[in-house]
Amino acid sequence: MRETREMIINAVMRLALQNKQRSHLTLTEIANEAGISRQAIYQKHFNSVDEIFDYIHATIDEQILQVFQQKVLYLPPTELYHGIAVHILPLIYHQREWLRVLYSTNIDLKWRHYLYERPVSPRNI
Repeated sequence: MRETREMIINAVMRLALQNKQRSHLTLTEIANEAGISRQAIYQKHFNSVDEIFDYIHATIDEQILQVFQQKVLYLPPTELYHGIAVHILPLIYHQREWLRVLYSTNIDLKWRHYLYERPVSPRNI
């Protein structure tokens, strides 16, 4: 199931890079690009294109946030930069292709809004 989700996400990314000005995709286009049926996406993975982007946002954000909370947040100030370099930057690097697409195309105009509007509370930090 995880491999199929990756195929779906990679298909979204390829379609976005084919036309960087594009701001809308359909499940049918994504399914064709991924080489699977639209029904397979809908029945087993995602109910909509918006749900795919919600998954992308959560995947990038939650992993970084979790590691930040566990390994960086409570470091002494003198070790903070080192903690970010060791724990956070590798996660960002791992997600670099997705991030490149999100920041260099119009495919997900909600991405920046998601980051700006994400509530910051002690639970999130």
